[in-house]
Amino acid sequence: MIGRGTWVWLAFALGIGFGLFQLKYQVQGLEQKLGRLNHQILESQEAIHVLKAEWSYLNQPDRIQALAQKYLSLQPLSGGQFRAVDDLPMRGGADLVAPAPPRQAAPPAKPDLQAPPKRSAPPAGTRVTLARDVQ
Repeated sequence: MIGRGTWVWLAFALGIGFGLFQLKYQVQGLEQKLGRLNHQILESQEAIHVLKAEWSYLNQPDRIQALAQKYLSLQPLSGGQFRAVDDLPMRGGADLVAPAPPRQAAPPAKPDLQAPPKRSAPPAGTRVTLARDVQ
């Protein structure tokens, strides 16, 4: 007659065999899934490569300039098209405010190299963080 220990070891061996059988098919399923994902990644990388090539073709400066000349009636800016912000009419009263005459451009001021730059104080209630406080 077969002893109790033999039945335990037989059940244990059958359990391990069944577990390995299941594990084998799970691994095969995961390998197939990995293969599909790798294939999708390669297709996506190829599509990105094609899109980058199309983008570089579409953004060629000569091509854009030719299209702009063909479809847009753009002209170079002239000096008379620039105005000061003060020349803009007030909001809501465009017909009430007469536009100011154009101003003459002032010569650029020479910077004072001796004086340190002026710093404005932060608004009240603002916490100032110094470089030594940041870690």
